[in-house]
Amino acid sequence: VALGQVEAPEETEKAETSEDAEPVEDIYGGPWGIIKHTGYIPVALWAVLTAAVTGAVSYFFTPGDYTWIALSVLGFMTGVIAAVDRKTHLIKNQHTILTAILTVPLAVWAGINLGGWPILFGLLSAAVVFGVFIFLVIKANFGSGGDIKFSPVPAFALGVVNPLISALWLFYALIITVILLIVRKEKSTSFGEGMAISLPFAIFSVYALYSMTGLAYMEPATL
Repeated sequence: VALGQVEAPEETEKAETSEDAEPVEDIYGGPWGIIKHTGYIPVALWAVLTAAVTGAVSYFFTPGDYTWIALSVLGFMTGVIAAVDRKTHLIKNQHTILTAILTVPLAVWAGINLGGWPILFGLLSAAVVFGVFIFLVIKANFGSGGDIKFSPVPAFALGVVNPLISALWLFYALIITVILLIVRKEKSTSFGEGMAISLPFAIFSVYALYSMTGLAYMEPATL
């Protein structure tokens, strides 16, 4: 069974045997219904913690005055998706679209404040990560269609700051997902968790790399 593939609960299996069964992605009652099914507390915890950690790391270790705002919002929405994906192995199109609506304009705003060119880097990062995810899902049977559609959104926001953050985010997400798969001893796991957990690690890693090499990258924010 591939990573990110749906492992349906009993009611799902029963629904699929019925002639009037709804598509698997619709059995939870839409984007809000799937959050209710996941549980408000797990969703809130994932969203708030991911936003807080990602926002804090971004505030101190990314350039620009507004970058941390975009990445905090990205962390919040990715946390929501991580919780839902963990429970249902689904990433709804509506959640991906909402993440893009909330995140992309903020990332563009941050890119403009960084000089404008970073927006192009974000677009290139999104295209590369999108292509890698297509390869992983189609050729390696690793992931799902929801992962493919969601991946360009964080890749763009991170790539605006630095394309290397986007690359490391993808790498860390893969590693974390494999680790979770091994630790849990399951046949499948959710890629959403890896995408959420890897956000602050990717951001800090690039700052640390540039700091150790002495290359000009950013001046960390000060209190």
